[in-house]
Amino acid sequence: MFTAAYTRDGSKLVTGTTGLVQVWNSATCRPLTKELKGDDLDYFETVGFSRDGKRVFAGGDSADYTNVWAVWDSKSGKSVQAVRYGHSAQGYALSPDGTLVAGGGLKLGDTGIWKLPADDK
Repeated sequence: MFTAAYTRDGSKLVTGTTGLVQVWNSATCRPLTKELKGDDLDYFETVGFSRDGKRVFAGGDSADYTNVWAVWDSKSGKSVQAVRYGHSAQGYALSPDGTLVAGGGLKLGDTGIWKLPADDK
């Protein structure tokens, strides 16, 4: 495991490793989703949840070291967004209202900001 993060209420845990992301029930330590895979990602270096815990996102590197961010629905495991930019995802920050995510990469200037997709109602 390279990285892990809890939801704000502590009920779910997301882990990231070589090419896979997994969402877990914190109380039972059992998977809540299938293993989530990013397109052409070799490994994930940073993971997190949206403020409401409905979306899980992860940043990692592809074979060509392109920085890739992927977003899934944390309940169904359905892929909802993927963004490519820069080199080697290293960290992230959520906006105070939880609608934007900023990601940083290994090289100076490898920063991107994007809007998290709205929940399907």
